[in-house]
Amino acid sequence: MRRLLDSYLDAYRDLPRDIWALSAIMLVNRAGTMVLVFLALYLTRELGHPPTFAGRVLAVYGVGHLAGAWLGGWLSDRVGSLRVQSGSLVLSGVFFLVLGQVESPRAIMAVVFLVAVAAEALRPANGAALAALAPARLRARAWALQRIALNLGFSIGPALGGWLASIDYGLLFVADGVTCIGAGLLVLVLFRGRLDAVEAVADEPATDEAPPRDISPWRDGPFLAVLGATILMALCFLQAWSTLPLDLAARFDFDEERFGLLLVVNALLILALEMPLTRATEQMPPMRVVAVGSLLVGGGYSLLVVGLRVDAPTLAAVATMVVFTFGEMVAIPASGGWVSNRAAAGRRGAYMGLFVMAWGVAWIVAPAAGTWIYERFGGDVLWLATFGCGAAGAAICLAVDRRLGSRA
Repeated sequence: MRRLLDSYLDAYRDLPRDIWALSAIMLVNRAGTMVLVFLALYLTRELGHPPTFAGRVLAVYGVGHLAGAWLGGWLSDRVGSLRVQSGSLVLSGVFFLVLGQVESPRAIMAVVFLVAVAAEALRPANGAALAALAPARLRARAWALQRIALNLGFSIGPALGGWLASIDYGLLFVADGVTCIGAGLLVLVLFRGRLDAVEAVADEPATDEAPPRDISPWRDGPFLAVLGATILMALCFLQAWSTLPLDLAARFDFDEERFGLLLVVNALLILALEMPLTRATEQMPPMRVVAVGSLLVGGGYSLLVVGLRVDAPTLAAVATMVVFTFGEMVAIPASGGWVSNRAAAGRRGAYMGLFVMAWGVAWIVAPAAGTWIYERFGGDVLWLATFGCGAAGAAICLAVDRRLGSRA
């Protein structure tokens, strides 16, 4: 037992102190994530706007997400990733406070756009700093630690937000704004006197793919192919938060409580196994690891089709969540590590900006496309299509692996 525990802890011990600091910043920020979770309810129940207006506001946030991801990456290469993180957090905190004071439709949409641009600039900047501060061999594990921090924070924020909303919705905006500003100041405290030194960290040559090249990401064919594969996998991944609960409620008789327990399974598996899994796979060709993960993410949903045929809905739902979670645990850190290794020092922000934007595109497309297929063709067709989408992403990753392997 002691040996097993030591092996588990060893997966964390090699990570540099600065990577823990970056993850702590994300933890504090995500622990304060409340407004976006309850924004639709706030707009409809508290302010009396129609549901269609809430939908338009969320769409505006999606557009701001793309703009913020690009801007955050662009600025990181010019003024420094740590400065961008601090500015992103402080500005988004201020805009959250302002959002709690406006009520007119135009003002709400304008401030939500500003919130999105400021808040989403954080992710590429954090990824660029992570790439600068982690050795090449540990970058996948650094991404895994960041995901664990995000999941821990998100387990706190919505629960606390629900309690605050039951008292006064205005408290959501204050809590979200204060935690964002606090996280922005934490960047300056943790990296005091080293804001420029971090950007000067020299690249290590990547050990498991072609060396990074100082070219524009728009001219990097393998990287663009991986972006396409990322979008395909993300389209599958995000069905868990859009069409999956609809199908589980309609055909599997799942209520909110049972679906909530499924999400607990997802969170516990990530907290317990993501880091050891990432450590176990970090010496493997990363694109092959991502291909396996894409297949698992897309294919996990097809177990729902089997579950209905054999009359085992609960078992099928749990199996789907387990397979799906293993897929995300191996694919997302590996893909993040690969992108980190692909970009040279002066291009990290640009690469990370496009990588985050790929997920933003999926956030916009996935709910609309998934619900359209579900309404017109049913759950079985949707989940088989999801498997095909994941398989297509896997095929692209394997093609990239073969191309880079032949160059090596």
